[in-house]
Amino acid sequence: AKGEKPIFLHRALGVYNCENSIEGLIRTLEWEDTREQLIVIDLGSTDDTREILNRLAEDLSFIRVMTQEEYFTYLSVHTP
Repeated sequence: AKGEKPIFLHRALGVYNCENSIEGLIRTLEWEDTREQLIVIDLGSTDDTREILNRLAEDLSFIRVMTQEEYFTYLSVHTP
């Protein structure tokens, strides 16, 4: 209806020390609905997972990278 905010969906994926597999996984995902995004939550990785995710987020507009704390804040702001 007129004046309503559009529905915006997201999926969340928690990852930890996935440097050897995360890029392949992310690149195999296809997002046809431009209103949907993938929030990848780095759960404190000690390898290069976060750096790989940040690079992917620069190339792929549907990805948003967060820490676990950032995700909890995001939920508190965006959940009715």
